[in-house]
Amino acid sequence: MSLQEVENAISAMNQAAFQELGDLFMISRNRDYSAFVCTGSQYGKQKTTKGTPDTFILTHEGKYIMVEYSTNETKKEKKLIEDFEKCLTEKGIEKSKLNSIILFANYKLNKEEVIAIQKYAEETHTPHQIYDGGCLARELIINHKNLVFSCLGIPVDTGQIVSVDSFVQEYDNAAGAIAAPLSNVFLYREQEIRDIKKELEEKDFILLHGAPGVGKTKLAIQAISEYCKDNLEFHVFCISYKGGELLTDLTCNIDLNEDNIVFVDDINRISSFNSIVGFYSSIRKGKLKIVMTVRDYALDQAKSMCYPHHCFELQVNPMSSEQISEIVRLGFKIENKNYLDKISIISKGNPRIAMMAGKLAIEKQNLQSLNDVSSLFDAYYGNIIDNIQYENKKKLKKCAGIIAFFSPLKYEGNEELEMILNSFGISQSEFIECIDVLNRHEIVDLPQNTYAKISEQNLCMYMFYLAFIKEKVLSLETLFKYFYVVRYQRFRDCIIPVNNTYGPENIEKAVFPDLLSYYDSVQDPKTRFLLLSDFWPYLMDETLAYISDAVYSLPSCSTSDFYFEKDKSHFVLNTNADILDLSSKLFIFVGNELRSAIDLAFEYVRRKPSSAPNLVRHINEQFMYRHKDAEFSHYRQSELLNYVIEQIEKGDALCQQIMWYIAKLFLAFHTDYSGPLTERNTFSLYQYPVPALKSILKIREGIWSIVENNYSFDRFAWLLKNYSSSSWGRDNKLPQYDIPYTLEIIKKHLNSKSFEDCLCVQKYIGWAKRNGMSQKDYDSYYMTYRCKAYKFYVLLTWDRLRDKDQCDYRDIDAYHKYKLLELKKNFVYKTKQGYDSFLAKYASLSNNKSVEDIHSIKNSLNYIVSLAFESNFNLGCYFLKRIIQYNFQDFLSIALFANHLNSAIKAKRILAVIQSADFDMKSEWIIQYFEFIPITFLAKEDLAILLDAISGCSTGTTINLSSLKNLRDLDSCIIDNILAQIHSLNEKGKRILLSDHDSELIYNACSSKKVIQDTYLQQVKLKKYFDYELKGLLLLIQNNPHFLVDYIKSVADDKNEPDSNLSLIWNIEGIEPIVEEVLKYLRSDSKYRFYREDKWENALFLKSNDGVNLDKAKAFLEDQFQKALGDEKYVEQIVLIARGVFNDLYDSFICDYINYIDSTEDFFRIDWLNLHSGISVYGENTTFGDIEAARWSSLLSCLENVTNPKVHAIRAKIRRHIVSCHRQADDERARNQLFR
Repeated sequence: MSLQEVENAISAMNQAAFQELGDLFMISRNRDYSAFVCTGSQYGKQKTTKGTPDTFILTHEGKYIMVEYSTNETKKEKKLIEDFEKCLTEKGIEKSKLNSIILFANYKLNKEEVIAIQKYAEETHTPHQIYDGGCLARELIINHKNLVFSCLGIPVDTGQIVSVDSFVQEYDNAAGAIAAPLSNVFLYREQEIRDIKKELEEKDFILLHGAPGVGKTKLAIQAISEYCKDNLEFHVFCISYKGGELLTDLTCNIDLNEDNIVFVDDINRISSFNSIVGFYSSIRKGKLKIVMTVRDYALDQAKSMCYPHHCFELQVNPMSSEQISEIVRLGFKIENKNYLDKISIISKGNPRIAMMAGKLAIEKQNLQSLNDVSSLFDAYYGNIIDNIQYENKKKLKKCAGIIAFFSPLKYEGNEELEMILNSFGISQSEFIECIDVLNRHEIVDLPQNTYAKISEQNLCMYMFYLAFIKEKVLSLETLFKYFYVVRYQRFRDCIIPVNNTYGPENIEKAVFPDLLSYYDSVQDPKTRFLLLSDFWPYLMDETLAYISDAVYSLPSCSTSDFYFEKDKSHFVLNTNADILDLSSKLFIFVGNELRSAIDLAFEYVRRKPSSAPNLVRHINEQFMYRHKDAEFSHYRQSELLNYVIEQIEKGDALCQQIMWYIAKLFLAFHTDYSGPLTERNTFSLYQYPVPALKSILKIREGIWSIVENNYSFDRFAWLLKNYSSSSWGRDNKLPQYDIPYTLEIIKKHLNSKSFEDCLCVQKYIGWAKRNGMSQKDYDSYYMTYRCKAYKFYVLLTWDRLRDKDQCDYRDIDAYHKYKLLELKKNFVYKTKQGYDSFLAKYASLSNNKSVEDIHSIKNSLNYIVSLAFESNFNLGCYFLKRIIQYNFQDFLSIALFANHLNSAIKAKRILAVIQSADFDMKSEWIIQYFEFIPITFLAKEDLAILLDAISGCSTGTTINLSSLKNLRDLDSCIIDNILAQIHSLNEKGKRILLSDHDSELIYNACSSKKVIQDTYLQQVKLKKYFDYELKGLLLLIQNNPHFLVDYIKSVADDKNEPDSNLSLIWNIEGIEPIVEEVLKYLRSDSKYRFYREDKWENALFLKSNDGVNLDKAKAFLEDQFQKALGDEKYVEQIVLIARGVFNDLYDSFICDYINYIDSTEDFFRIDWLNLHSGISVYGENTTFGDIEAARWSSLLSCLENVTNPKVHAIRAKIRRHIVSCHRQADDERARNQLFR
């Protein structure tokens, strides 16, 4: 492009074209006009129209700009002066509002002609501007090259810088079927959009990375578009790379005085990207943002290409199953969850495939159509290799198939590769050539230039299908023969997804001959079992024959009692695969073979009864209701139920017992199950409300029938309890349907005089009523099944929901008062016989296994004891004596002690009753007595009773010292004696605890230092949170500073890390030598050093909000560092404390140590970075290498101001460490990405 070319092109323009060029030039100079009216142009046509001015512009200040265009080279300046005059005399134009008149000519003006125009403008006092052809040509070349091409047709660059619209059009045309069009509607990614917009405000390099097909390009363009809506000053350009040099294009198209965004897709494939980085570094006034995308495997390469500029990195993940489902739902109005789930599985996060699958489902109106989507993938991927310009397409498909199966396949330095290629008749040179071609066409990725991998999962699956199954350019029989044993997991990962996607019938026809041939050739039993476990759908007869041979080779077993572990059966796991595991795989099959699989699984358990829990587990997992079961009218569940019914009729013991677990499963109102694992190692959890379909109702009818015919109270009560423990959501059709069956069983089998039966019925009816189920017979059953024992139970138990008709169940205090009145009314007697009768019934109730709320009735007994004493003290004593004789476990009447120790005489009688007999809780009752009794009622000699009681405490008893502290008024040593006794008991293996808040009391209430210290250390070991606030510890240390050493020695070995901040010790005068001794102990304990990561040392120096003056601590560390010189272990300990707490000390210690040492090696014998404690890694893209490199970098920054000559060698070595760590990090990331 030359100046003469542009000038000649301008002079050759007609009036309409020249006027269009001038208008675009004016808009390019300033887009911030209030109005821009092309009065001299016809709308939609390149024709002129009469009018003055040719273009009228209104500024924001309310001023006018009038523009005139002339192509009349004959009249030249005279024509321009005429146009000038017309503008001044135009009606409706106030001269005071005229900003200026601009004249354009497509010819060249000489000096005299310009002066003539200038003179006229001065005479009329009118601001003006003149652009003749030469001036306009120079403006266009310098500042508006885009107009040179768009208006004059003169190419100014290589066409690699395009608008967003042009980029999208080029992308969609080039992509064909292999990628989702960028022109599609954008959905989701709201958070990613917000993140990118936020980072664009602060950073200039934005890098989006992710797997192929996740939508990186679409996201980038959408984010840029939304950012520019809020930032109108930005211009957007896209790189449409065509292999050429980019700097000229960038310079020609982008004005560095304005704000611009450049979008670069797949930057690792742009060899001239350094031109973009160089262009960014040019002198400019405007802002320049670079937004880029790259595939995960090339992330490190992309970051290095941007060096030295720092990138904001954003991981773009595949769309979730829920998002894919929502896109399809909105796009095709598909509401059926079965369809949406299937489409989500097929698409694997790819929106384009999801939309194609949705369209197919709508066209066919049949879920089965999604079981074979081979035509869909053929349309999507079918020509991907055929369109490559390469002579031997068959060889490309072979290589793609090999990579698809063995992905990731190491093609450099891989001994196995030669064997793989030889097996399929391909030379290594041919393979390398093919993967290069496949990589250039973005089918195969080459991470680290060492591995070959097809990253996009659907494409990988298709290449395997194309090569081994559809076109059979590779032998599946060969693949099985040489690689099944060593790569069996890969066979699962390839063939099973292909089967599910391309249709079982199609795949079975292609796979079966090769699979059967390999199966027949296998002699190893383990390999046969593995093969059948993977491919039983293709080898159904072989699998059933194998299972049958294995089952009937077991000896018969005569047992009729099978152990299921009841509810725990679901959690019994068998880590070794066996015949039952293989049989259970067939439980998902819909067909005649299902009955055979069920029969063999049950026969296996009959011969091996120990497997019964695992059979229940498999039934629970495989036969639970799922969405897709409705397609087949719940055939699988019906088959299992029919089999069990038939076997029960034959008297089969196993089915008679396992039927209850099947009943529990099939009577569920909803099921919870997980979807398939995605490529991102995630899965969806589903809660499926069981619908009231005809097939479901028939199953429930069958279940209730076998329950009634095989009735057992214990099992029926267990079933009804599980049945009535779940909810059914909004639709109560199923529980409503079940009512006649449940009531019929109750009526026929349950006894209204039996407590257990009444309790079972009442819980069921209460549950039904609370959940809004209606049944006219409920009231009748409610009144009938209320035997005396049940009424007794109701009075004793506390249930606000059950009693809501009697009292406002939301008011806890009101309900408490109501229950106390009920207890007083019904259980306070006037005779001993009344209490005897009560206790007999209470004992029977408390020992009844049907009673689950035993704590509730114990609570009632607690209050009844107090009420009895309140009513009649003598009868109360009798009642208490009888309770003691019954020896109820874990029962104490706190209410008795709280309310009735208000008289010395009565208190002594109560104690006498407690002491009158031996019973399990006697010690605990006596201790409670002493915790509540007023001190004035006791004598010193009574304390022996307390000590004797403590000696008889059972393990786990907690003693509340704060309630006993007043006893010191009788004996100043009582707390010492109590603590000594507790310590002695614990030393002998008992576990007697003190209350959490007793730590201070130990110090204040005990006179013996040894007892205090021994007890404290013992309690801290027994109870993790004893003295959590360290108040007791500080008191002990203040009294005896050396106790800190004893505490650390005792506790540090038992605890991984301290529970609290210990820095409060620095408020203690003279603590320094004690801390020095603690540090000496900690660095001498090698076991501690390995596991504890210096947390105990740091706990002594941590900053706190308790007014601790840490200046003393810092001074201590400085002194210790000087003492430590010459002892590397000591130096390391002090340095690491400073590193964790005092950064300024850390820096100075480094400097001082460099001055101290003789050689570089001496410096590196200190673990300055705490590497010995290990490194914890968090986050998907963070590696051990990253963290270690960051630590070394922080150490390097600490050395910036060190002037000692030795520092240069140290810095050099640290830099080498950093480089090594970065390499390690890159290798880690590459490995992680490779196998992700």
